[in-house]
Amino acid sequence: MDVKQFQGMTLQQIEDRIRVLDHEELFVIGKDGTVLAAYRGNDNSVAFYSSDLMRRGVTVTHGHPSNVLGYGATFSLQDVQNMAVSNWAEHRAAASGKNELNYIIRRNSSNTDAKSRELYEKIKKDTPSIKAEIQSEVNKAGKGLSPASKRQIYTGVLDRYYSKTLPKYGFDYITRNKGYNYNR
Repeated sequence: MDVKQFQGMTLQQIEDRIRVLDHEELFVIGKDGTVLAAYRGNDNSVAFYSSDLMRRGVTVTHGHPSNVLGYGATFSLQDVQNMAVSNWAEHRAAASGKNELNYIIRRNSSNTDAKSRELYEKIKKDTPSIKAEIQSEVNKAGKGLSPASKRQIYTGVLDRYYSKTLPKYGFDYITRNKGYNYNR
């Protein structure tokens, strides 16, 4: 997408925009608030250049549409792995479902390259058990579960995992209501 159309927009304006879309969009935002890159994806993913992973100190935000069956509002496991291998200061997901939040992963002062590599490998190792836990919770909830309920289960499992795991590797995991103050 042409970044010129987003120049002058604040992070909040960008997230308000992507929150209501039926597809994913991803924005790379410089320390000064300038939109450096913008990408359009489909309803459950968005691709970007691998060179964007190396942009030091940027904020990356993307939306998770509410219309994706069984997909969670928070970060996918791949989103977290992208953060681990990147030089980003912060990665954000703007969720669009009812009562959903902004989800933020931010590097903190205890983060190191070694911890980031370890997190990447931990996610890779834990992926099968996380997916099994999600499926188990869906099965326990019974047949006829709505897509929104499946999404809540997915988000709940991942929220618990991220809250426990990410701080061990030098990342803060933050959830915020849609209307929180964006000044940082």
